[in-house]
Amino acid sequence: MSKTNGTVRFFLKEPNGDKPTPVRAVFSYAYKQFIHYEKKLSIHPKFWSKEKQRAKQAREFSGYSEFNVTLEDIANGIAKVYRRFKQDNDSKEPSLNELRDLVNVERGKTEENSSKKITLFGFIEKFLENSYSRTNPNTSKFITARTIKAYAHTYSILTDFAKYKNRNFDFDDITTDFYNDYTKYMTDVLKWRLNTIGKHQRNLKVFMRDAFERKVTDNRDFMNRSFRVANENVEDVYLDEIEIKLLEEIDLSKNKKLERVRDLFIIGCRVGLRYADLSKLTKDNIQSEDGKTNLIVKTQKTDKKVIIPLFENTLNVINKYLEETGEAFPRAYTNQKTNLYLKEVCKMVPDLHKDFVTTNFIQGKNVKVKSPKYQNISTHTARRSFASNMLKRGMPSQVIMNITGHKSEKAFRRYNKMAEFEYADIMREHLQTV
Repeated sequence: MSKTNGTVRFFLKEPNGDKPTPVRAVFSYAYKQFIHYEKKLSIHPKFWSKEKQRAKQAREFSGYSEFNVTLEDIANGIAKVYRRFKQDNDSKEPSLNELRDLVNVERGKTEENSSKKITLFGFIEKFLENSYSRTNPNTSKFITARTIKAYAHTYSILTDFAKYKNRNFDFDDITTDFYNDYTKYMTDVLKWRLNTIGKHQRNLKVFMRDAFERKVTDNRDFMNRSFRVANENVEDVYLDEIEIKLLEEIDLSKNKKLERVRDLFIIGCRVGLRYADLSKLTKDNIQSEDGKTNLIVKTQKTDKKVIIPLFENTLNVINKYLEETGEAFPRAYTNQKTNLYLKEVCKMVPDLHKDFVTTNFIQGKNVKVKSPKYQNISTHTARRSFASNMLKRGMPSQVIMNITGHKSEKAFRRYNKMAEFEYADIMREHLQTV
């Protein structure tokens, strides 16, 4: 990203779409990237010039001239408020939020001295509208579409809760009593598990903190200890190395779809990558030097380069696909489809029909749920299996964390799914060798 180029560039949100798509203005400065959208400023990709970053002159699009004038106004407005801020603040660079607020005022999206009161739900709607140009303060990366979708879901739950209680909620209503009622609604009415409830509690706190920092509200109750985010240790399944081998030995040569799903899962069990990274691997990620072959990946979530050694069992799978397709890895399906097909494959392994018991906290009670192990297996099981099996082999947790990308032991421990008796077996083996 350039430090400052002083130029506002325009891009289509969906350049390859077949319907009108929003235009976004991008302004790079001080190693930051500011993105600005405007409501109703959309254009069909066939009328857009990628080279000129403007609307094409076309008979079918009679408003191209006015459209381009609007783009010029946006570009000039962003540049003007940026220069004015630096002049007024001893050349200090504006933060992304400061620049966004100034541009919104310049473009008439907000009024500096407006007497119109901003409501809680109105603020959240504006929060969602601006989310595509927000950055994570911890990583400086743009917020992902998945996170924005989660924010939108929380907003939907809050509006449903308001209808359920037959009242409108505003900033001053977000008290400990509200928090308890909101949690009870998700627990008793929606019948959600603690970790799902916790996600929506956390997102509500995100909304409130943003409003507080922008001085939209002075309500600090969301900072109280009583607003603790709910969570529970989930008894997720993992496959030991024997089970992985049994899965690998199934003959799926007559069902290429299931074979691809199984093989990619097996690779995941041996490299520990998230499915988002695993599903995008190509032969370019493989590097060999001095007789050692490594998988080199820049992970999507942490933006960190990870180097993972590849051994014969994994290389055999990779070489199979190189010979068959010229690609090193099987073509990946969507996460949802893969989970469906994966259960179908795992059902073929008799050992995975044994009962797996989970304890879920539902409506204030611990409820034990029993089901076949194969029904609990998903793409994420591969990552848990990698972490647990490496620990069983005695690999130091710090080495495993360097591959999985976990920054804390606490976060990493959630991936260790060994049972208590397995720890006892490891201790017995070590003591017998002393």
